[in-house]
Amino acid sequence: MKKTVFQILILLFFSILFINLRAQPSGYVGKRFFFGLGTNINYAIMQPNNRGRCAANVIDYGEGIGQLMAFSFINSAHMEYILGEKFSMGAKALYWETKFRLNPIDYYDMSNPQFINSYYPEHTDLGQVYTKGAGIYFKLYRLPYAPLGRYYKFSLTLLNSVSSVQNSAIPDSIKQIYGNDKAFNQFSISYSVGKQSIIYNRFILSSGVEIGTMFPQFLMERETSSNMEVMAGAKIFNAFLLSYSIGISFLP
Repeated sequence: MKKTVFQILILLFFSILFINLRAQPSGYVGKRFFFGLGTNINYAIMQPNNRGRCAANVIDYGEGIGQLMAFSFINSAHMEYILGEKFSMGAKALYWETKFRLNPIDYYDMSNPQFINSYYPEHTDLGQVYTKGAGIYFKLYRLPYAPLGRYYKFSLTLLNSVSSVQNSAIPDSIKQIYGNDKAFNQFSISYSVGKQSIIYNRFILSSGVEIGTMFPQFLMERETSSNMEVMAGAKIFNAFLLSYSIGISFLP
């Protein structure tokens, strides 16, 4: 499934690109292709960032005020081709690592199967997830001066993640119950509004706000499940729900 969806995205991207290669010249001073780097920033309120920090630690556990300055950064690389005066499409790849809280678990004691034991993780016992993804996006510019000015962007992204228990102090038997080194896939759909400006006729600076959803979301099971895929997947969904994006691109 993952391979098929990725192939469809790539085929769609290059099909539209090929159709428009002979289109009427557009772009900025005749330049229609650019590439660059970007990041999506979201505030870590209830769930920790890659450093294990979140704002909730100040209230729930009395930790230092520095926990309030907790942000997550989803880094990406992109390339974009201008199709017309107001339209463009692009492809992107992203990589992200972060942490998430572990839920308590119940398990059978092998020495006495009639009894059920429980493990309650400390707030410093965290899971870790590594996410990589690839996707395509389409942009509509408000004015016929692409890639300059305000834009609206629609994105489709396929994500592959691997989750594990971070704290080495947790017994291996407990890690196995959680499902350590669990791999899973998600599909993200997002919409963003932003603005781009050009400096020195070579560099494009962009900023905007992005909202998104994904499938599966794991929201209903998040608070009770001890499955690593559910806990990590819900954390990823929360991070993609709302973010602020910035980026810089190069016009060759």
